[in-house]
Amino acid sequence: MCSNALARTSLVTALAIVLVPTAAAQSAVPAEPGQWHYRLTPYLWGAGLEGTVGKFGQRTHVDKGFGDILDGLELGGMLGFEARRGQLGVLGDVLHVRLGESGTVPGLPGVSAKATTRTTTALLAVQYRVAADDRGYVDVLGGARYWSLRADVRLGAPANIGARDSERWTDPVIGLQGLYHLGPRSYAMAWGMLGGFGVGARSSSDLMAALGYKLSDELAVLLAYRRLAVDYRDGGFMFDVVQQGPALGLDYRF
Repeated sequence: MCSNALARTSLVTALAIVLVPTAAAQSAVPAEPGQWHYRLTPYLWGAGLEGTVGKFGQRTHVDKGFGDILDGLELGGMLGFEARRGQLGVLGDVLHVRLGESGTVPGLPGVSAKATTRTTTALLAVQYRVAADDRGYVDVLGGARYWSLRADVRLGAPANIGARDSERWTDPVIGLQGLYHLGPRSYAMAWGMLGGFGVGARSSSDLMAALGYKLSDELAVLLAYRRLAVDYRDGGFMFDVVQQGPALGLDYRF
């Protein structure tokens, strides 16, 4: 999936270009040093699935367009948490999504297949605020993401066979996160992360952009788009996919 690798590099580079100048001219002075600030962000995620899932040669290529996202969505949810004191912070993010999609079998024309995946990830990262002013901020982050995956691949006639497997692994993660105030009540936020590096998965990326609108000083509503990609292979197991789609959530600060 060379195009996915190029997209990951381009989008993370674009994120840095957009966010870093926001505060590069200012010193990274934390607001209200010594006080803890918290953030809780639950989302519903309308994720689609594209890529290849397989076990011992029984591989299925699935490709769900944006217009078909809701057809295959059975459950998708995310919960983000952030705790910050001065320039240092801790970021947590938990995601669970169950997707089912029909596809084709590479090399076996006319044979239908269905792949059902259950993906759970948990991210824990340390943040450091490298730049901040009244308009926004930029953080660098580093940590680890835990993956728990279950995949079920079933081939239709004339094969009529199936395979099921589950895998768990942990990847190192590095990235950028930033926020920019568009107005008194509106703001844009984004993050870009890269991971894997052959430790667990061959590679992974996590890209998200969101628009927020403040309902009060503590609560805002978020409209976001998230793209989570991973290329994991272990023995006969293969999970080389992109899960992406819109998300709707709340941003609560206290």
